[in-house]
Amino acid sequence: MSLRDARSTRSARRARRIGGAALVGILTLVGLVGLGSGVASPPPAGAHGNAATMGLEVVPGPDPRSARVRVLLEYANDGHLATGAVVTARAIGPGGAALAPTPVPEVAEGRYATVLALPAAGAWTVIVTAAGPDASARADVTVLDAGAATTTPGTRPSAPSAPPTGPGSATSPATADDGNGWVLAAGAVVVGAGVVVGVVAASRRRRKPRG
Repeated sequence: MSLRDARSTRSARRARRIGGAALVGILTLVGLVGLGSGVASPPPAGAHGNAATMGLEVVPGPDPRSARVRVLLEYANDGHLATGAVVTARAIGPGGAALAPTPVPEVAEGRYATVLALPAAGAWTVIVTAAGPDASARADVTVLDAGAATTTPGTRPSAPSAPPTGPGSATSPATADDGNGWVLAAGAVVVGAGVVVGVVAASRRRRKPRG
C-alpha cells in the first residue's frame, strides 16, 4: 500500500467516526426536545378524567311531601363543569320508606335539578349519584303533609279608628241633640224672663192711684 492510499484510509476512518458522533448527538438532541415538549404540553382537549366533585342542595319542594334537588358537577382534575353526566337520586325515609332511583336532568351547563315526590312526610336522606364523570353525595331534608306547614297565629282586629273631623265629616246624633238642647234651654230662659217682666208691670199699673 502506498503512502497516498494509507492517508486516504485514515481520512475515511476519521470521517466515519466524526459522522457517527454527530449522528449520536443529533439523536440525543431530538430526544431531549421531544421529552421537554411532552412535559410542558397540556393534556389534550377533553382529557378531564372520570372523577368529579359534586355539590348538592336538597330543600322542601313546592308541594307537600316533595323535595327539590339541585346538583353542581365539576371535574376533579381541573374544576371544569361536567356536562352530559347521568345523574340519579334516590331517598330513604321514615319507617323504612324508600324512593327508587329517579333521573335528575341537566338544566344548565354542569347543573342538574329535579323535584322528588316522596311517599310519606318526615325526615328523608337523599342520595345522588353521577356517572360519566363519577361522583356521589347525600343530604337530609324534612318534608310535611298538606296543611301541616307552620303558620303565623292570626292577630286580633284593632279597635276602630276615631271618625274623621273637619269639613265634610258627619256629626253624630248625640252631638246634634246636645246642641239643640242648649238652644231650647236658652229660649225657655228668655221666655220666662219676659213673662216675669210683664207680670211686674201689670201689678204696678193696678197699684198706681187715680187722679
